[in-house]
Amino acid sequence: MAHLTSFGVENFKRFERFSMNNLGQINLLWGDNNVGKTSILEALLFHPDPHIFKHRLLTNLFVFRNFDDITRSYWLYYANSLNVQDGVGSVHFRTKYLTSAEFVDSLTFFKDSHTTWIRADFTTRVDNSVIADNPDELFMSNTLTPRMDGTFRFDGSIKFDGKFYPHPEMPLIPFFLGYEHRLTKKYTHHIQRFASLAEQMKEDLRCMIPTITDILVEPNETSPNNPILLIRQKGQDLAMPLGTFGDGAIKLFRILLEIIVHKGERLMIDEIDSGVHVSRFHDFWRTILKAASKHEVQIFATTHNWECLQFFKEVLEEEEEMQPLQEKARGIKLTTDKEGSTQAITYTFEQFQHAINHHIDPRAVMRV
Repeated sequence: MAHLTSFGVENFKRFERFSMNNLGQINLLWGDNNVGKTSILEALLFHPDPHIFKHRLLTNLFVFRNFDDITRSYWLYYANSLNVQDGVGSVHFRTKYLTSAEFVDSLTFFKDSHTTWIRADFTTRVDNSVIADNPDELFMSNTLTPRMDGTFRFDGSIKFDGKFYPHPEMPLIPFFLGYEHRLTKKYTHHIQRFASLAEQMKEDLRCMIPTITDILVEPNETSPNNPILLIRQKGQDLAMPLGTFGDGAIKLFRILLEIIVHKGERLMIDEIDSGVHVSRFHDFWRTILKAASKHEVQIFATTHNWECLQFFKEVLEEEEEMQPLQEKARGIKLTTDKEGSTQAITYTFEQFQHAINHHIDPRAVMRV
């Protein structure tokens, strides 16, 4: 499994340096506005294959952020502006996995739209002695042994003119992403052909669409290349397009679909609570946690919502089959210090549970 136990980044967007440790399989992040929650999820798009990582970064800009010219914006968006000199910005990533493997990767953006990449093994020096003490102090130490490097070049000015194809397995769900035709294509490829997955999908959606009896894929007469998803319901003769249902139903559909797509990997969900009414939170969390556990997906989700935190705790407490996930669940509070640097405070489930039970709002931010 490609699950992280710690993650750090330097010079990425607002972060000169940021790290979070003691990560679990289910990680719920919260913090004040502009603390960097979404930026953390974008940093977690990191992939050890530089070509996959590049495609994810471009998809984020072209599809989610509506950029249209990479030569002007690619490096400026991802590199920390305080550390860009002469049109060059470098971003460094530190990743540690359940396998105990630990790596450092450096990504450098240039104004001429070429990007260099170098990977190093974080656990050994050139002389093969073990690096000890605080790894953050050796984030990009010259003693690290290079393992892989590469260079990307773009052919002139890349524009979103139909020549760019989004990454088919993008592990980030922005909070504003509603119904789109790519959902149908993913459903057809990853779920529809498997009877057990299709049946489970219907069962899981009942917490948002209680009367669902079937999920259909129908050709679109006005756009033959973009078939649509239809939901058939008990007592209704006409199946309705998924896009006509509420934001909560569409969001749950997308999350469940992406969990299957990213089996054994990680999935980032921005503002997981958006579009979900408080009356649905218990079953919403229960459904997502069960699916993530079954498919061994590591979740990183953000929220501002007290009820979202509360039901996260209650589902892990009340559901007997969920209790084994307690040791894999983490709450991560993001705060900023007087200098504006973001810090991550990781709660184990027991610590998180104590805060909620004693009415200690873990969202509270100390103002200085």
